[in-house]
Amino acid sequence: MTHRSAIAQQAATSADWWDVSGATCLAAYQPKGAASLAASYVNLANPGTYSATPGVAPTLAAGGWVHTGTEYLSSGITPANDQTAVIAVIFSGVTGNRRVSVGAQTGAGRLCAVWAKNTAGVGEWDNGGAQVIGTNIAAGTMLLARDRGYLDGSLAVSDIAAWSGTSSWPLWIGAMNYAGGPNYAFAGTIAAVYIGSTSETDTTALDQFAAALTTAMEAL
Repeated sequence: MTHRSAIAQQAATSADWWDVSGATCLAAYQPKGAASLAASYVNLANPGTYSATPGVAPTLAAGGWVHTGTEYLSSGITPANDQTAVIAVIFSGVTGNRRVSVGAQTGAGRLCAVWAKNTAGVGEWDNGGAQVIGTNIAAGTMLLARDRGYLDGSLAVSDIAAWSGTSSWPLWIGAMNYAGGPNYAFAGTIAAVYIGSTSETDTTALDQFAAALTTAMEAL
């Protein structure tokens, strides 16, 4: 009998929660329930590509990656220009402010990020600009799809400004990749991350996609 590695088992046995119509999944990470820290880095949507690479490795617990404000991982995925990016992250136990769960910034107006808490301690979704919700988000599922931001499957903000040009920096998990260095590091537990893209512009279709993906992630 052939014994597969823990990484291969993690990729093969995880439910395809990332396979939701409306966007193309580039990477799906599920540290929650992962067999090991190495297994948690696997891109379950396509093992062997876009593995999460630690800058400073988080601790793995039953609930996912535990970040204390210094740890971060690179997805290797550089967001395309304008508003095609999709990011979804489910997290809990966030402490402090200035906490980016997933993000990258190449200078003024060229960014793509989801903040569990910004400087004011409220949720924020970024593209070419920022939109915020006046709620303290210590736990939940946040999703960015083009110019729309969602909290726990429901539309929270819209009309996020676009950006153009070319980004030079890949998305990091657990911090903002600010021109190659970590900024606004996360403190809390990350259970799962989805990174993808979409050409969908119909707002109803985007809302349906966000609700379906959120439901799948919250069922983990």
